[in-house]
Amino acid sequence: MAGSTGRSRQGNIQKRNSGRFLSDAGGKLSSLKQTDDSCLWVPAVSINGGLVFVNLATSQVLDLSGGNVNKGTVVGTYNANNTPAQA
Repeated sequence: MAGSTGRSRQGNIQKRNSGRFLSDAGGKLSSLKQTDDSCLWVPAVSINGGLVFVNLATSQVLDLSGGNVNKGTVVGTYNANNTPAQA
């Protein structure tokens, strides 16, 4: 993956309605009431030019099931593979 994933650009992904934070705990996404290291994400540019979000605790990226961008698509984490499902 091209681009820096340094801590200077890290942040949290927070659900607007509930205020909960997106966490990647051991490869499984969940939402937490309070942040910890599993809630830290860094935006990066993949080698194909797409935007990906890398979890600092696991080094995995957000991944859309089957590359589907429709409402209701299952989102998980996966090793970076530079496919459209991740960018």
